[in-house]
Amino acid sequence: MNKIIIIVSAVILFFSCKENSNRDPVIITPINSINVFGDSTYFSSIFSIETGANSYYFSDYTNSRIVKTNKNLNYLLSLGSHGEGPNEFNGTAEFLLIDSNLYAFDAGNLRMNIYKNDKWIRAIKVPTYGPFMERFYVNEHDSLIAYARLGGSTNIIKMDLNGQLIEIDRMQYNSYWNKQRKVKSAAHIIETSNNRILLIPLDEPTIFVYNTNWVLVNKIMLDDIFILNDPISNLQSVYHTLAHNTTSIIFYDAYMDEGDNLYLLTYCINSKKEKEFNILMKFSTSSDSITYDHSYKLTSENNGDWYNAIAVSNDTLVAFEYSTSEIQLFSLIEE
Repeated sequence: MNKIIIIVSAVILFFSCKENSNRDPVIITPINSINVFGDSTYFSSIFSIETGANSYYFSDYTNSRIVKTNKNLNYLLSLGSHGEGPNEFNGTAEFLLIDSNLYAFDAGNLRMNIYKNDKWIRAIKVPTYGPFMERFYVNEHDSLIAYARLGGSTNIIKMDLNGQLIEIDRMQYNSYWNKQRKVKSAAHIIETSNNRILLIPLDEPTIFVYNTNWVLVNKIMLDDIFILNDPISNLQSVYHTLAHNTTSIIFYDAYMDEGDNLYLLTYCINSKKEKEFNILMKFSTSSDSITYDHSYKLTSENNGDWYNAIAVSNDTLVAFEYSTSEIQLFSLIEE
């Protein structure tokens, strides 16, 4: 009798998991949005978002600054301005917020501006060949870790916060996607609370899990998640047409919340065979495993079609809608 109960329970669990993995995305709409601050300060081309204790930070690339708001999206202050001097940027793309420390990559000047409690401290130069800083992090030893492409190889660059290069580790990983790719992809790089580093290539449905010594401990394949059927098919169909140094992107942004839930921003193909850049995938992470949970479809009254930057905190999603230049807030709590 006990065996029958166990078997029946296992079957129910299998089909419930199967059903969950094939759920259609939950449609969500903004609970708040803004495209201009009260003092008529506009923003554009937001590439990265971070969440503070009671605030949001946005990299305003075109205006060469970091913008800080409260959780209601009311403007608080700006860090930096356009230029080449102290506390200046020539286009600010990615940045990282750790407690009261903010590290902002200055794309045009190839350096990192460092802030503490919203005050500029110093800038450090990155190697002259320029890592492609789509993502980076700072570890417990105050070392800057950046994912980089150098020539035909993929590397992890380690620097101290005085700008001294510590080492360059050439990364080795193999999959059938590598054989189809004409260049090594850039990647999102995220450190988890249990000291694991996630490397998520932009153009490959795979999550590579490393320990702090950069030893590969797991490789999570995402091919069988139905949400990714369209992006993967689209990617496979265009591989043979890609020019040198061209990357066709699956994952536009990635973010890890305080509960170690991983969010990946991707797209789907609509009935007109057009991309809809508005699918948010949620994964649960623990130790070396990553499990797909479900997805959301972001929609707004303005019919925007490209969300390209996200952050999540306390079940609230903040996203930048590129085509309408709106910052939008979404609740991720299902009713």
